[in-house]
Amino acid sequence: MDSKSVFMFGILLFGTAVLSAGASAAPFIVKVNDKSPVDITCKIQGSGPTVVWFRVPDKSNLEYIASLSSVNPVVKKEGPVFHFFSTEKISAHILVLKAFNRSADAGLYSCLSQNRDMMFGGVTRLQPEDPPTTVKTTITKKPEPPTPNPCTCPTQPVSVGQMQCSVLILAPLAGVCGLLLLTLLCTVLYCNSVRTRRCPHHYKRKPRMPAPGKQTSGYI
Repeated sequence: MDSKSVFMFGILLFGTAVLSAGASAAPFIVKVNDKSPVDITCKIQGSGPTVVWFRVPDKSNLEYIASLSSVNPVVKKEGPVFHFFSTEKISAHILVLKAFNRSADAGLYSCLSQNRDMMFGGVTRLQPEDPPTTVKTTITKKPEPPTPNPCTCPTQPVSVGQMQCSVLILAPLAGVCGLLLLTLLCTVLYCNSVRTRRCPHHYKRKPRMPAPGKQTSGYI
């Protein structure tokens, strides 16, 4: 590494210490969605011929982005992460991050220049956009009355099991009816026999009328 590069990294380390100690102004916070481009502005009043851009990610150490000419938008020295950025707006002191990655790009961004004195530009903090909060609303529906099922007549033929059930139900009824009929018949016959014994004159034979001119001695 040449002496110029060592000098640049020494300045960056010093600038990081100043930022972490809170000597600079409060950073300008920019919330970014993932994979979205973002403009990072850093303007230095009365800067020298070269402006050095760097960042301090939240999950990493100091990273050198690039050194640019303050007069013409020309890149003098590229850093290891420079391919993630674009210099199309560098004439307006804006460095463009092509696609934000919350795990690698969230952190502090700034620039510095040295003429007679070392001067720092504004500090920008990139942080992920908070996901939208969704409020779940629960809608309670009124219970609907149950729908009565329509009565459907069976269309299938009567099975053997159903016929057996019918026989089991009708057979006792037929037996009871037959028993009642037999009891009634026995009762009628018994009553007739009793009436015959008690009233024998009802069943005596009537005497024959004698023929004219003849006498009858008794019953024939």
